[in-house]
Amino acid sequence: MVRLCSACGKGPFEIQGEPVAPSQSGPVRVEARCKACNACHDFDFICDPLPHDEQGQCLTINPKPQPSRIVDLGQWLSLSDLMMIESRKAASPAEARLAACQAALCLQEALKFYAPHEQLPPPGAFFHSDVPYHAAPEQFAQDHLRDLLARLPSPGPSMPPPASASPPRRAWWQFWKPKPTV
Repeated sequence: MVRLCSACGKGPFEIQGEPVAPSQSGPVRVEARCKACNACHDFDFICDPLPHDEQGQCLTINPKPQPSRIVDLGQWLSLSDLMMIESRKAASPAEARLAACQAALCLQEALKFYAPHEQLPPPGAFFHSDVPYHAAPEQFAQDHLRDLLARLPSPGPSMPPPASASPPRRAWWQFWKPKPTV
């Protein structure tokens, strides 16, 4: 979603089909198509297993404390913004919450670029994107990102199940009625 196409310099990419893992220890290959020029590109990723909740939703993007070496700080912030747009356009509250949780995951990844007591990221945090963060440093201040993260739902075990798997619920104020059974 944030890589530029080498053929046209635009994007974003759209994943085509399912990721393919040739072996358990080998890289995962993802085929993607540029939405601007339709050029196809293959991307290879080496991934560690990620923790999932009971519904199979991923609870983290990168379980390690080190920042990403593939997606830079500017790209994580762009992804977070894209997920918030998806959240606002969602067809259901469950889908909106899931997209907001994904935005929170992106902000958590962005915060890994910061030293504990430093407000601004190091210059090396922007290795793919050309972000003039010195023009508006308040937008990249660690406290600002933490404030944004605090407004989002926690992407932890409380992530919602898919809408089709939600059991019927009684209204919270109707405590005298029995709970619906599935």
